[in-house]
Amino acid sequence: MSQKTGGQAVVECLRANGVTTLFGIPGMHNLAIYDAIHDQGEGLRHILARHEGGAGLMADGYARAGGKPGVAVVTTGPAVGNVMAAVGDAYRDSVPLLVIASQIASDLVGHDRGAFHEMKDQLGMAAGAAAWARRVTTVAEIPEALNDAWHAMTDGRPRPAYLEIPWDVLGGQDDVDITPASKLAPAAALSSKVQDAARLLAQAQRPLIYVGGGVMWSRDTRGICELAERLQAPVATTCNGKGAIPEDHPLAAGYVNFSRPQWRPVWEQADLVLAVGTDFGEVATGGWALPAPQQLVRIDVDQEQLNRNYPATIGLTGDAAVVLDQLLRYVPRPAESSPPSAWAEHVRDLRTRLHDAAAGSDGMTIVEAMQRELGRDGLSVGDAAGVGIWQLDHLRVYESRTFQLPLGFGTLGFGVPAALGAQAAQPSRRVICLCGDGGFLFHGQELATAIQHDLNIVVLVVNDHAFGSIRRLQERHYQGHTIATDLVNPDFVRFAEAFGAFGLRIRHTRDLPDALATAFASGKAAVIEIPGPIAPPQRPVSP
Repeated sequence: MSQKTGGQAVVECLRANGVTTLFGIPGMHNLAIYDAIHDQGEGLRHILARHEGGAGLMADGYARAGGKPGVAVVTTGPAVGNVMAAVGDAYRDSVPLLVIASQIASDLVGHDRGAFHEMKDQLGMAAGAAAWARRVTTVAEIPEALNDAWHAMTDGRPRPAYLEIPWDVLGGQDDVDITPASKLAPAAALSSKVQDAARLLAQAQRPLIYVGGGVMWSRDTRGICELAERLQAPVATTCNGKGAIPEDHPLAAGYVNFSRPQWRPVWEQADLVLAVGTDFGEVATGGWALPAPQQLVRIDVDQEQLNRNYPATIGLTGDAAVVLDQLLRYVPRPAESSPPSAWAEHVRDLRTRLHDAAAGSDGMTIVEAMQRELGRDGLSVGDAAGVGIWQLDHLRVYESRTFQLPLGFGTLGFGVPAALGAQAAQPSRRVICLCGDGGFLFHGQELATAIQHDLNIVVLVVNDHAFGSIRRLQERHYQGHTIATDLVNPDFVRFAEAFGAFGLRIRHTRDLPDALATAFASGKAAVIEIPGPIAPPQRPVSP
């Protein structure tokens, strides 16, 4: 043990748990953490955001792209309020995000005396958004609390954690012992249930594998391909599962919303659905309008999920990669000469026809230009915008952790900061963010962060001078009435240039391939304005 300030204990605990990058903004109450970063932060990169909401979403994007917890450091009161959208997003999409926040002096907490930055119940607000929330009251508690937060984020289903430390504790001193959080072995399912599930899978004539984001946080995704090939089962994914199987694989259906009329017959015809790491949420099911599958085998690390929304015929609790390996022990390999099943060919043909039907549209032109520049390992980040559905439906993703879009929580403004976090996690890869004009202006000022920290993302802003998705809902459901959805925007090219970024405006989507090449050649963060509107191919869910 050795004497450390609370701030030093925080920094050393983060380093002990393998943190190399964190995002945040210094404030009056958290300066002891920043002083420790200054003195003892070797090997720890701090990325300075311009808004705490941006810092949280950068950490969110970093976690999704890097496969390990993202960390945001914020000060008291308004800063904690600012970061809560990111915490809610991480909860809904099962992302391990850690927010470390300061608090007013310990003896003032809860007394409503009007302390600077005082909030009525700061911890209670955070507890309403995070999966785990705690306040420490002594320096000695910090290492254990941080390790508990680490377990809350990484053991079982990934979820956000929030740790609150009063400023006097951050500045205080005590003897502390720094050790990393222990690591649990990935959980396996009961062998008897695995064998029962394997028998059902082997007997199915029209099996369908449906993959969610839970697969991304398991050891690897190779078991999905192997099992699909043995069963000749098409593989569809949710938004968060996109990339679990390379989308040029013969059995890959890509992202599918089975509530859409084109895809619903496939869901209904499947005589068994194997659902891996998905919660069957509202968007994915069209408001839970899908009928229950004929037979449903569910794999999830969270046992409570197995009968939520769509009860499982057989539920397997455990890490997705481990359970898939267990299943592969009992599912036989097909004969070498076995042709693709008619069922698999039918689903692949439907996917191809839907893709071909969109050819020549503005949305498809954007996606094809992105595809060309991203290659197989580039990262695509979307926003809660109608144009993002083009990414979901038609952008081919070949690797896990290379696609992000906040479809679960619908976090408008996610795109730019999440893309910056993704670039920080994968500095050698290209990152393209596609967003609308409304969402861009939520966190467009984070271009300053991009320039300061050499995070050379390219942002495509589709400018229709409106909150376009909301405007279309107004027109559809309120007799064509529209209100508060028209936008007066700045000149986005000059906006980008004011931060030192590269800016370019195109007149037509067919000009995008050359514009993207020019943007990447600029060697710095870039914004390309694209004229809108560009309607989504189909709305994912009705209100």
